[in-house]
Amino acid sequence: MNKILNNIVLLIIITIIGGYYFKAKILPFFRNTRKIAKGLFNKIHLNKNANLTPAQYRKIALGAVYSEQQIAYINSLETGLGKSTLQELLANWWGITNPQEALEALTNLKDRGHRFFLPVVYEAFTANENQQTAIILNKFSNEDDLDRAFSQLQNLKDTLQELKTNNVLLQDSDILKYGSAGWDCGRLVFLSRICFDAGYISEEMAWTFIDAADVLAKSTFTNWNDYAKSYLLGRAMWGGAQSYNLGIISIAKYLQEEPNSPWKQLAW
Repeated sequence: MNKILNNIVLLIIITIIGGYYFKAKILPFFRNTRKIAKGLFNKIHLNKNANLTPAQYRKIALGAVYSEQQIAYINSLETGLGKSTLQELLANWWGITNPQEALEALTNLKDRGHRFFLPVVYEAFTANENQQTAIILNKFSNEDDLDRAFSQLQNLKDTLQELKTNNVLLQDSDILKYGSAGWDCGRLVFLSRICFDAGYISEEMAWTFIDAADVLAKSTFTNWNDYAKSYLLGRAMWGGAQSYNLGIISIAKYLQEEPNSPWKQLAW
């Protein structure tokens, strides 16, 4: 009898915990996902207390798509997201739980990022099917690098038509034309902000990495449109066909058309 009672109590506890987790974690994720998929992020999220200079605002705006996706402020170093939310975001999506891990992730984005793999991935993409594996194996030996390269190659194949249909790319050669540095820049800016907001890095360090993203962006692109295409291509190669690319494309399009957007207000 006691065993049955204990099992019933355990079942109730599991049900309560499961219900809380579904309500607090899973439902918000799917609500966010549906909004992204439908392109319903139709508001520029501004911090009324922001005091950035135009030059600083333009740098922060490199992470504008990511900011809009996360419903974060677009015009300040602070994101407006709660510290616990930020720490959870960093742990779940970046594997960052402390300052050292934050510094390692930021440094990797600054020095290598996804753009590091693009030349080899593109070479494999344009080669015969039976040569693609050998090309990647010949260039990389580290297991993590191999995983990333093969993943990007497959994701490129899976999303290429979607990118062409939505005018992100017009032809295969645009893959090299735009590259994936925009995705690295956008991520580096937003990751710097949330690491700062979460208390893992200082404001000075955050700006150091944001400045690095700005240098890379300014040396690679000449306008917001090309930058956006690179961001979208890089993200598609990162996430593949199931990463709601249409919603992200709609955010980038909105940022290029909305009068209140920094992409409209600030020259490249």
